[in-house]
Amino acid sequence: MVDDIALHRDTARRAQAEALLRNELLAEAWAAQETELILAWRMSAAMAHEEREWIWRQLQAVAKARAHLTTIINDGKLAQREIDERQVAHGRL
Repeated sequence: MVDDIALHRDTARRAQAEALLRNELLAEAWAAQETELILAWRMSAAMAHEEREWIWRQLQAVAKARAHLTTIINDGKLAQREIDERQVAHGRL
């Protein structure tokens, strides 16, 4: 059984992750990074395999950061559901 502290931690992390994904400056930074990397890829020579590989890894890093925040949000939703179910089971809702 997951303890209450971990559940509440996950719900707090959910709120933080949602705030980050809604943050205009962070969204702007990620978009600018992606745009810059895509432009670099387009301008790279077809035979520049190492450069293109580096660009691809950088694009994947941006996507993984977003995916990580999304995972935290989903974990927080599950934690909140567990908290709600426990409260119903104990007649607290």
